Amino acid sequence: MYDIVARAPGESVAGIETARTMLRTLLADRLKLKVHREMKEMRVYVLVVAKNKPGLKANPAGGSCSVHVGLASDGRNNEETFSGCPIERLADRLGNLMHDRPVLDQTRLTGNYDFRLVATPEYRSRDRSDPADISAFTAVGELGLKLVPQKAQVGIVVVDHVEKPTEN
Repeated sequence: MYDIVARAPGESVAGIETARTMLRTLLADRLKLKVHREMKEMRVYVLVVAKNKPGLKANPAGGSCSVHVGLASDGRNNEETFSGCPIERLADRLGNLMHDRPVLDQTRLTGNYDFRLVATPEYRSRDRSDPADISAFTAVGELGLKLVPQKAQVGIVVVDHVEKPTEN
């Protein structure tokens, strides 16, 4: 196990793309990490609009997307509050929440939205379920969306080379 402590240049908080670029540079420099991307057919969940209209509030302000993640008041579920976010951001978060397969956005919803997602992360309910657990399927249903299992071509990252990290 390793701890990575890093700071973005400047006074402001780095955006997600800047942070990803910085992490890629760090891993390439310190671990000599070399990767390539390829397409592979795999099991996915496709995020689509359910029969009823989506329960999302449009955010026309045009600011940057922010996601606040915390523990719900029940002490068991995650509560994620999205402000000014595209639906692709929800698909990314659902993929992290569920762990067993990626989530692809096929809602055809454009623009940015404000919404709240309350669900139990898969790792928390794996060993012992609880009556308070809320599945990701139920959580997206509350937003007027649905997760459908399918197979699809997905871009994956393949590790070609990695070394033990260098000392500071």
